[in-house]
Amino acid sequence: MWEKVLWPCGIIGGCYVIWSYKDTTHHPHSAFQEKTLKKENTSNGPNLNNFNESAYIDVESSLLPSIQNSYNGYWNLLILAKSKKQSVRHRAVRLLSQLTNLDKWQYMMIAQASDLYTAVGLARSPNANASYFLSPPFKILNTESLREELFQLLLSLSFLEADICIDILAKRAKCLAQQLLKKKEDWNSELEDSYRIYHTERKKKISITFDKLSLQTLLGYSSKKSHRLLMFEKGILKILLSVVKLHGEDPEFQSIIAQILANLALEEKFANALHVTGWIGILALWSKSPCIEVSLPAAKALANLDKDDFHHSFYDSGIYLLHPLIRTRKKEFCADIIFVHGMLGATFWTWRQHDSMKNFCNKDKQEENNLNLAKSDMLKGNYCNSPLYTFCWPKDWLAIDFPDARFISVDYSTCISKWKANCADQEEKDSLHAKAKYLIDKLLLSNIGERPIVWITHSMGGLLVKQILMLAEASTEKKTNSIAKKTIGLIFFSVPHKGSDLAKLFQSVPYILQPSTDMEQLQKGSLKLLSLHERFKSFVDKNNIAVLSFGETKKSKWGLTSSMLVTEDSSDPGIGEYYAVPVDHLSTCKPESTDSKVYTKTVEFLNHCIPRSPDVHQKYSKLELEISNILCFF
Repeated sequence: MWEKVLWPCGIIGGCYVIWSYKDTTHHPHSAFQEKTLKKENTSNGPNLNNFNESAYIDVESSLLPSIQNSYNGYWNLLILAKSKKQSVRHRAVRLLSQLTNLDKWQYMMIAQASDLYTAVGLARSPNANASYFLSPPFKILNTESLREELFQLLLSLSFLEADICIDILAKRAKCLAQQLLKKKEDWNSELEDSYRIYHTERKKKISITFDKLSLQTLLGYSSKKSHRLLMFEKGILKILLSVVKLHGEDPEFQSIIAQILANLALEEKFANALHVTGWIGILALWSKSPCIEVSLPAAKALANLDKDDFHHSFYDSGIYLLHPLIRTRKKEFCADIIFVHGMLGATFWTWRQHDSMKNFCNKDKQEENNLNLAKSDMLKGNYCNSPLYTFCWPKDWLAIDFPDARFISVDYSTCISKWKANCADQEEKDSLHAKAKYLIDKLLLSNIGERPIVWITHSMGGLLVKQILMLAEASTEKKTNSIAKKTIGLIFFSVPHKGSDLAKLFQSVPYILQPSTDMEQLQKGSLKLLSLHERFKSFVDKNNIAVLSFGETKKSKWGLTSSMLVTEDSSDPGIGEYYAVPVDHLSTCKPESTDSKVYTKTVEFLNHCIPRSPDVHQKYSKLELEISNILCFF
């Protein structure tokens, strides 16, 4: 009998305590409603009681007086971030990101009240407080449970059809898992301390290798739509959070996880889940990492999620956004500048500053205060370790000179020998034609072809771009053909238009060095290369496309020898401007500074061929101007 009485009393008492606490604690939503309730009853403004995350509200001018008198301005900005006007939403989020004097509970309130696009907009703002974002709600898996979950996830994905190279990675991970998931007594023998220590260290090394290999396999699977859906159903977000907890400070793990999330963000149905599980805040933190292997994939993931961006595009696996990394105004981009690396290159290291400048930076750090760094200060997203050295000069230098252009970098796999190939069974995918066709689909997803295009290429990347343009020109599909039609300029850094002498070395002892398909295509005097170049020259002449080329004059170290990898007769395309630079093959695309010949000529070329839009001030509606004036107290 007493149980029947106590249970209702306990519930009623608990509700009264919660109601009392809420009544004595200042709540921004209730405070706002108290001050605006009378105005809502006498005006045509929106009913804020119906404010929710599923639809945008219509912010009318009649609401502005109540906003001005409201005590909690940040809550008003959250409401404006739900306006039907996209420019109003953007301005509200921008002002919200600039608030710095809020209490912890207020940041928590904003994090809980923000919808997906408000949170992503804050994450893509230069100085947003980390407290603006939700924390992960999951209970982190322990180490043993995590690896068991990883193993089970790989088993589930292996039943779906995948690329043979991904299957090879998966098999390696499974072999390690069989060793790792043995019973504890198999690892921790009670014989001798040395024996126990040996197995403990061995298990630790295998554990890290398994974790890394599993993530690399998941990254491969995440490039396939069907696999992404299954990964999501199997709880990939929770698993990755546990990996972050275990290896959170390791940039290599962060980079792979960010790339997986960027692929998952291609699916619109996953976007809100990434928000409520706390990943937006983690990606916001990583996007400001000094390591571009972490910052660029994280920024790419946020860009994929930001469908409310004026210039939203999707960036598939292998495609990276270099600029702008933050939200920009409505002004249209004047051009797309696309960077394509060469043999064994990558977005993360091909486009760095000349290596000799690293030593210069270390020796002369004491002079930093005397340097005029005003130009560097203009760049919001400069994530370099030193203001004197950049690991990505297109992002850190060229973005300042061409702020109204979009910079994209393309990654693709290459190898010089079958011994070093990640997957030796994909020769049919390694031809220039196959790679070009593969990349065209990815570029179209990023809306390449909608505005003027300039290609900046190094080594084999130049050959690949020429093949892309030939395929695009011959295509009957309007979007694909527009890639060729919109191309207005090309910059070649040590591109072997007529082949490379390096291929000769491999062909002299083919059974030992086992030249890859990539290497075989670079044979000096190759009929395919010569034919491609003649068609390219005809294309350039017909469309009046500007061309700038640089060639090396120094030998490159190659094993125990040194040689000219691309001679001047091959790096000079015979069209446009050509400059020989006193550096080796790898350094032609790595300028020493913004005053170097390579960089200044690049800027001059881009200024000449890119149509620069007039500097017109953004036109705001009357409502937006009123909002700007009213919210100036922030």
